[in-house]
Amino acid sequence: MENGFSAVLESVIEQWVAPTPRPAQRNRRVNLLVSHLCSPGDIEWLRRCVEAFGLQPIILPDLAQSMDGHLAQGDFSPLTQGGTPLRQIEQMGQSLCSFAIGVSLHRASSLLAPRCRGEVIALPHLMTLDRCDAFIHQLAKISGRAVPPWLERQRGQLQDAMIDCHMWLQGQRMAIAAEGDLLAAWCDFANSQGMQPGPLVAPTGHPSLRQLPVERVVPGDLEDLQTLLCAQPADLLVANSHACDLAEQFALPLVRAGFPIFDKLGEFRRVRQGYSGMRDTLFELANLMRERHHHLARYRSPLRQNTESSLSTGGAYAAD
Repeated sequence: MENGFSAVLESVIEQWVAPTPRPAQRNRRVNLLVSHLCSPGDIEWLRRCVEAFGLQPIILPDLAQSMDGHLAQGDFSPLTQGGTPLRQIEQMGQSLCSFAIGVSLHRASSLLAPRCRGEVIALPHLMTLDRCDAFIHQLAKISGRAVPPWLERQRGQLQDAMIDCHMWLQGQRMAIAAEGDLLAAWCDFANSQGMQPGPLVAPTGHPSLRQLPVERVVPGDLEDLQTLLCAQPADLLVANSHACDLAEQFALPLVRAGFPIFDKLGEFRRVRQGYSGMRDTLFELANLMRERHHHLARYRSPLRQNTESSLSTGGAYAAD
């Protein structure tokens, strides 16, 4: 799916965006190239962020207007509603700045760069505090406006969630079976929260996966992950709905991500990117860990003295 998704974006840019920027300038427009890792809910959050800085986003592709699960007005239409207007795609070269969200969009962003008068900023995802801060900082910089209070509040909520959830997530092993962009995003998210990503399986051996700060990413499928889990136990599994049986076999909580998700209602609306997405994901993971363990393991400080040893030797103040 990932290869086809990125190939379509590359083809759209090559065919519809002029090879060189047009003279006209649109100083309040920002291009957003988004990969398959962004759900319709994620794209709505991105749109709201850009508009909060007084900017107009051109989102390619804009799934939030076509796959957000709404009843459209009017009679039956044989075509999908919403999406990115062709006229806006043709005008992308006039925009002030462009963002490419997703590792798989490297070539698409390279094709867009010479066609635009503004900078193309590549971000692998928005599932860590640092990545999201970088995105918001760039929006504030190019717009000349302060960060809106609602975004500051969401950031504070995320930080509070990190404090509340770290006791349940610290040191937990997260097995992941996903395509490259999702795998990179969840790996970075896990590392940022003190979790240990692994074992990891991706359908293709994309070169970008070699740059992840993990021991190994195995090219394969869920059967390969099953073999890996026998040797490397995990505490949590991130995968699509096809991994339900695998999660049940190893008694692992399953966090559904990727495509397809057919056994849960409303998952296409779930937000994972940005401050609010990370906040809600942390609560989801921590609650899954609570349901699995029911109570926290007793914490023993590495500085704690061995009581039995102290008693047998007369304690710290024993006579010589």
